[in-house]
Amino acid sequence: MIDIKRVFEDAIFLSITFVMMFFIFKFYKKKKSAERIEFEKNNLEAIIEGVSSPLAYIDVYGECKYVSDQYRERFGIETGEDEFLKKDLSAFYPSCIKSAIDDALKKVLRDKQRVDFEVEHGQGESGVLLFNIKPVFNSGVIFVGAVISFTDVSYMRLIQQKALSLEMHLDRVTTHLPVGLFEAHQIEGSHPSFKYLSGPVEKMLGLKIEDIQHDSKNLFKMLHSADYQKLLIDMAVSAENLQPMSCVVRCQTESRERHIRIDAVHETIAKGVIVWSGIWVDITNEWEQSLDLSKAKESAEEAVRVKSEFLATMSHEIRTPMNGIFGLLELLHSKSMSPDQQRILQMIDESTKSLMTVLNDILDLSKMEFNHLDLHYEQTDLRAVIGNAIGITAHQAHSKGLNVYVNIDDKLAPTVLIDNLRLRQVLLNLITNAIKFTSEGEVSLQVSVDNINEAEQFVTIVISDTGIGMDEKQTGRLFSPFTQGDSSVTRRYGGSGLGLVISERLIKLMGGAISLESTLGFGTHASIKLLVRKSPSPKNFNFLYGKCVSIDLVSEKNKTALENLLLVLGAKIENKEDLKHCCIRFIDESKLIDKKSLKNVIAVSDSPIFSGWKENSNSYPILSSNPFIWGDLIYACSEIVEMLDEPSNISDIGCIEKKQCKILVAEDHPINQELIRGQLKRLGYACEIVSNGSEAIHRFNSKIHCMLITDCYMPVMDGYSLAKKLRSKLPKLSNFPIIAMTASVQVEEHERFLSSGINTLLLKPLNLDTLRCTLEEWLPLYFHTCEEAGSASPKTVDTAQLSEALMENPELSCLLEQFKELNLSDLNKLSVFSLLDNPESVLETLHRIRSSLNVFKLNNLVEYVCTVEEAIVDNVGFNAEQSLSECISRLIGFFEAIKLK
Repeated sequence: MIDIKRVFEDAIFLSITFVMMFFIFKFYKKKKSAERIEFEKNNLEAIIEGVSSPLAYIDVYGECKYVSDQYRERFGIETGEDEFLKKDLSAFYPSCIKSAIDDALKKVLRDKQRVDFEVEHGQGESGVLLFNIKPVFNSGVIFVGAVISFTDVSYMRLIQQKALSLEMHLDRVTTHLPVGLFEAHQIEGSHPSFKYLSGPVEKMLGLKIEDIQHDSKNLFKMLHSADYQKLLIDMAVSAENLQPMSCVVRCQTESRERHIRIDAVHETIAKGVIVWSGIWVDITNEWEQSLDLSKAKESAEEAVRVKSEFLATMSHEIRTPMNGIFGLLELLHSKSMSPDQQRILQMIDESTKSLMTVLNDILDLSKMEFNHLDLHYEQTDLRAVIGNAIGITAHQAHSKGLNVYVNIDDKLAPTVLIDNLRLRQVLLNLITNAIKFTSEGEVSLQVSVDNINEAEQFVTIVISDTGIGMDEKQTGRLFSPFTQGDSSVTRRYGGSGLGLVISERLIKLMGGAISLESTLGFGTHASIKLLVRKSPSPKNFNFLYGKCVSIDLVSEKNKTALENLLLVLGAKIENKEDLKHCCIRFIDESKLIDKKSLKNVIAVSDSPIFSGWKENSNSYPILSSNPFIWGDLIYACSEIVEMLDEPSNISDIGCIEKKQCKILVAEDHPINQELIRGQLKRLGYACEIVSNGSEAIHRFNSKIHCMLITDCYMPVMDGYSLAKKLRSKLPKLSNFPIIAMTASVQVEEHERFLSSGINTLLLKPLNLDTLRCTLEEWLPLYFHTCEEAGSASPKTVDTAQLSEALMENPELSCLLEQFKELNLSDLNKLSVFSLLDNPESVLETLHRIRSSLNVFKLNNLVEYVCTVEEAIVDNVGFNAEQSLSECISRLIGFFEAIKLK
């Protein structure tokens, strides 16, 4: 039987046990949950504390459930204030931000949406806090509160404010200037897009910056298509070569075309992405000014060209009558006249020469302005050039009671390559100035030399005077055209004020320099510095070689100057008073009062001698040391050593039968006709004169006439056309000499005479010496050609045949010697000429050499030289230079192989 009581008790026990176990499980589970919640809370707080931004959590009832340490620190909340904090967090906020935070929190709790706002606070330095209040949802559904965070953006806002201020300042500046800045991003294969652009874009182009930044095509479509394509190419090249870019583009606006210069640098920030930073500048005004300046420059150059042509034309018109005056004066000098008439004639002569000097100065300056002044370098005895310049001017100094002193360094080479005429022009100008501005004392010329190497020398020529001198202000104006140191100088001393300007430019053309040093009241020193090339010494230059010469002079200065000249001639100097064994003895004239018939003595006088030296009744020559002139010294020494008959550089024209030579002259001006007739008659030649080229063609007879002298400009037919027609009529007499005369100084004249078959061009006014030298240069070759044409075989003659002909006909020795020497001299000149700078001189010299070769029927060489000339005309370049060099070497070898007795 079941014990109901027992069962009931057991059931109660089990129930109590189950309930106890349930509560124990619940307690355990709750404890675990609390531990897990605490653990997660601690983890969450640790994570929150690790966040840099301060945080606070507010529940839906507005109570603060959590505040991070950063939040506490920022608003000064102590740990013991947590209970109070839970009820009112806003109590800890500064009053300046409290209402803003409360309003924003209420809005979030009400609307359950995020709110961002900035507030300025006054703690410490004034700043800005950026608040963020975000609603929090449990499982993304149930709203449980809000999280407050903030960031101090004070420094960021300060930087932004400064950047904005700078940008506004930059925009304000660039808005009023034709310049701006830009930054453009370019992705490969696309148009650049502007991220930043400043400047007066809207004002100049009519576009808003925002529109350009929105779409850069709005700007690029305003550019000229060719310029835009060029801009893209420049950008690509710049990016490829890693170099800055600079270009100018044209931009067409509604009002005008503008020129914009762009300068930019690039930086690659990613593959295929380039950032261009730079400036743009509106250069439209500068561009238009440049065009105006260019037009003004062209107008000025045209005016100068017209002026130059006018001067050249006027020079022709002036030179033509001046030519007649010069020639007639020259002829009058040979007539017997009374002393008064001679004096009047001399004054007329000097006045005419002064007029020609001014005219030549103006024309030289005009040619220099157009770089039309060419230099002609040739083998030159510089001592002779100096002697000539001093000899011309010394009598002016002597007439004023001045002494003239010349001292030339014995190291100066016997001959150098230089334009002797232009250097002589400079020397004459400087010496004349020194004499003009010196009333008492001395004018001196001293030459010093430094050997650079075996082929070159540095020459310094110093011309000094004891004249009025100048101060620094006056010296500074000297090298300006039509200017002298003092305006009163022109009135007192005369002159055009062009001499020093021309001298300076001539020396610069020669590669040298000219300078002046002057002291007011004490005189002036003019210095010329030149680098010159040595050239081969002429034959018999040192004719005193090994000969003993004694110098017995009181003046050490004169002794030094004389010794320097004699050493160059090869003399052996003995400074003893009386050495009978000496070839020549130089003794002061004052020491020879009681001595007669001293055949080897040259007396030296301090007194001026007009001709430089003179014969004495006691049969010894007297040489002036005031100054020593190179040519006079040589002549006096030659008298002593019996070497007066030196070989001439040109075949003696006297060997030609002048009576058989009739010169045809074509000249339209009546005065010039009489002038040339008188000059030729004085030189011993008969002539026939016609008035134009057409008459000359009809009257010409190759059996009677041996030369044509023609004016370049004549009615009916000018001299150039006459020369061409005459050459076509004389194919077998290619060496028939045609000489042209012109008063024009234009460069084109030289080019025209070369192409017309004219042998040489002479500038009017023509003097006797120039005419004589020209006849002596060209007539001998023509007469020899005529002789060879009648007797010689047409076959080519080589050096062996020349030597054989010399053995059979010794009388040809003189001609062959000159043939050799003249051509070697021309070849030396050719080696100096630059083909690129001076092709006309090269062709002229080659033509002269070819003509002389043709005289001796050296047909192979004639054809070879002709080929070289054609190569130069067709191609002035490397091939022409090479052909010329080979030609010079071949011809030098040929002439040096000619053996003469």
